[in-house]
Order: sequence, then structure tokens, then C-alpha cells
Amino acid sequence: MHRFLASLLTAGLILAPTAFAETDLELFTPGKKWSFSNGAEFPPGGQGGFALEEVDGQPVGVLAFDFTDGGTYVAASTKTNIPEGYGEIRFDVKSPSPMALGIRLVDSTGQMHQTELPYTDAGDWQTLRVDLLRKAGTRFGGANDGVLHFPITGVSILVNRRGASEPGDLLLKNLILLH
Repeated sequence: MHRFLASLLTAGLILAPTAFAETDLELFTPGKKWSFSNGAEFPPGGQGGFALEEVDGQPVGVLAFDFTDGGTYVAASTKTNIPEGYGEIRFDVKSPSPMALGIRLVDSTGQMHQTELPYTDAGDWQTLRVDLLRKAGTRFGGANDGVLHFPITGVSILVNRRGASEPGDLLLKNLILLH
């Protein structure tokens, strides 16, 4: 009897990781189309740009930002297709200084779900997490009902002026989904 229970427990431990299976969206690989926004709806908008590069042998996105002459945020955006069934998005970021970041998800109705994320590990890689089962802090457009209507059709990463006192770059990598 004890061996049977031990076998079940062992099988459960072996199977448990599949409940948290990861899917790499490969959004930072060469050839993926991204667009840059300087947040022009808040004149005069920030300065910067977005590029796909390789750092330490890994594909990364580089979001440059400069709020010296004004602006509220800058963002890099791409289209995607994230079906229902995922509970979390994770991605790694690195920048020379702490700052307020955001992730904006566009759902199938065109509604934008924006979550603010603090980057605190200046100069080091930090993993940021977005719980897809919790309501975002800000929403607008589309159904404007606060419900995330799958599939998710777009992802944007934002650097907010608040906390980004010096011009710099935000490195992004490993954007993954977890079930």
C-alpha cells in the first residue's frame, strides 16, 4: 500500500511541472515586426526608438527612451495571438536605473488592459509577471468592461516618464506565457 501511494506521489511530482508549462512567444527574434510610439497624445511626446538586437548570444528588444524635452511615456508594440487558457505572462527587463514600466495587452474587442510594473533591480535582469486572471489597473477602448476577451491580439511594453529621469535603454527578453 505504501509503495502504491509513493508511486502516485512520485507520478504527481513528475506531472506537476506540466501544469505550469511555458510557451515562449519569441517576440524578440530577428524579423518580428514591432512599432515604436513616443506617446504623442501627451505633447510633445518622448523621444527614443525600438530595435531587435543580440546581447550575450540572446535575442533582445531594446527600447530607448528620453524625456529630456517632455513626454509621458514611450512604447514598443507588436501583434500576437494569445488564446484563452494562459494565466500569466513573464518577461525579463534590464536598465541602468529603476523606473515605472507598463505592459499593455490588446484583447479581441480592441480593449487595452494596462498594468504598471516596477523595475527595481537597476543594472540587473529582473523578471516581471502579469497575472492574466486579475483585472488590469487601467483599461480603455474596445468593450471597456475590464474583462480580458481572448485572444490577446497585441502586446506593448511602456517606459513611463515617472522614474526615468535620465535617457537610457530598456532591454527586454524571454517573453513567455504560463498555463
